Amino acid sequence: MANGTKFTLSALTDYGGPTIKVASYSVTCAATQTGTNASWQFSGLTGVVVPKQVPNNYKIAVKSDNGKLLANVILNEVILPDPNDGSITLNMMHIQLFPNGVPKNSTPMSGDIYVGSTSCSPTA
Repeated sequence: MANGTKFTLSALTDYGGPTIKVASYSVTCAATQTGTNASWQFSGLTGVVVPKQVPNNYKIAVKSDNGKLLANVILNEVILPDPNDGSITLNMMHIQLFPNGVPKNSTPMSGDIYVGSTSCSPTA
């Protein structure tokens, strides 16, 4: 289980992007002998627009005022092993910073931010 409050990412504002905030979130994973079940919830998300029902692996391209890709925000990111053994990883939010490379003449910034992550495997 992962719970949190008051997540803020303001690093994109220097590049013409939004401040992304989440007021609170909760991610859980429960395992049985035959499988797993993961769920998540959040409140107070600002900076990106999401549908009322967020499908698995929902990706939002975050762009600057001039249209440059600053980040990809993936909500409800589900990762299953191959071959599938019943395990699951669920990330409430995965932010990929500057997926096309960092802007020229800027402080290098890259990497991934995970907000609310959980994993579990069957208990057999």
